[in-house]
Amino acid sequence: MKIILNLVILIILILPVFAQEFLPSDSIQAIIQSGEFARARDLLMRQYVQDENDPSTNYWLAILALRDTLYNDAIDYMDVAIEGDTDNADYYFILGSAYAQKSQNAGALSAAFAAPKVKDNWIKALEIDPTHLNARWGLFQYYAGIVLRQIHCL
Repeated sequence: MKIILNLVILIILILPVFAQEFLPSDSIQAIIQSGEFARARDLLMRQYVQDENDPSTNYWLAILALRDTLYNDAIDYMDVAIEGDTDNADYYFILGSAYAQKSQNAGALSAAFAAPKVKDNWIKALEIDPTHLNARWGLFQYYAGIVLRQIHCL
């Protein structure tokens, strides 16, 4: 009887921990949008420890890494996310965005190597979802930037 009672108490104590561990993406998004970045990071890192290859967890960690200007971390997280889910246009868009941010804050040589990765990932996002407005806008800005640089050089 004591063993059963102890088991019930243990389950009652552990259940909230598990409920908190596996938050749906919309809950993480709400936490991030509310500005509770430390809480979101803490919850995501708990999930990450349990499954380093979960695409959704890596996606949200990349979002937080981009916010903190940790571009290489964001790229690493997105590479893992895409490895786990190759059909998510948002993943390719965020990866392209991470390369774009990295290239804007890097030297000319690094930017030159990152630029094709930006374009390729945004194009891949549009191949998966032709209505992806962020990828369309990103590509528009990408090509507009190239045209403006060429005009500036004339």
